[in-house]
Amino acid sequence: MQEIFKTGSIQHLTNLQKQLREIFVVAMDISGEDHMKMQAAFQKYVDNSISKTINLPNSATKEEVVQSFISAWKLGCKSCTVYRDGSRTIQILNVGSGENIVSATEAPGTQKEQGLNLKEDRNRITPRKRPDVMVGKTYRMNTGYGKLYITVNNDEKGIPFEVFATIGKSGGFFQEHGEAICRLISLSLRSGVKVEEVVKDLKGIRGPMPIFTERGTVLSLPDAIGKVLEDHMGAVRQVEEQVQRPENQEVLPFVETPNSIANFGFMPGCPDCGAPLDMQEGCINCTMCGFSRCS
Repeated sequence: MQEIFKTGSIQHLTNLQKQLREIFVVAMDISGEDHMKMQAAFQKYVDNSISKTINLPNSATKEEVVQSFISAWKLGCKSCTVYRDGSRTIQILNVGSGENIVSATEAPGTQKEQGLNLKEDRNRITPRKRPDVMVGKTYRMNTGYGKLYITVNNDEKGIPFEVFATIGKSGGFFQEHGEAICRLISLSLRSGVKVEEVVKDLKGIRGPMPIFTERGTVLSLPDAIGKVLEDHMGAVRQVEEQVQRPENQEVLPFVETPNSIANFGFMPGCPDCGAPLDMQEGCINCTMCGFSRCS
């Protein structure tokens, strides 16, 4: 049992009979083709949409992934997805490796173990105080959760100092989510973190309800805020270039890209009971009343 606990599988235990090793397998011991054969076996009795995750070990190759999708196509499976073990920091299905187990005595807990001291505490960064009046711009962007209004206020040098976000009429979880992100962004900017670093960390974060707009694909609330910050910095640099340009230099006409976006967005809460919606197996569902966008 201790050996099984370490790896989560019995396939490496050669002292066990081969028949036992073939019977007692975990998801990552099964080939992609066998995963799809299981789906194909019960799919013919299912009228609705259906999908299965092919769990592959960390050692899986690109060829194995390709072969998994080819097998799904040949078997006529409606849908499938592939997940390689360890490709994300947090995952639903885990198998033990025996390498990352940390005992309570080994975990850092005291200031001495973490290398902290009073001198370092005195030299820590203190965020700048906010003045009573600030000047900035408010941007509107469509997201999968509704219209997002983002306000970026600048300091006396024209550099972003703080960010606020309000998301339409949805409120609830998404409003709290946006407020938490903006508070941390503002704290970072007031502490001297470059805007470019904040943008780099926010852009590309994916959410359950991406949306396609004239300004590109908006993947999530953090992605939308990152894109607005990037656009805002582009406008700031443009003003700086105009100020620094010599008077006799020809000024080319600036054509502003129209930013009118179709008034479109997904309902952030359940339309039946108002509870938060969850993404489950590629479908948006409500765990409170049973509503499903796939029904």
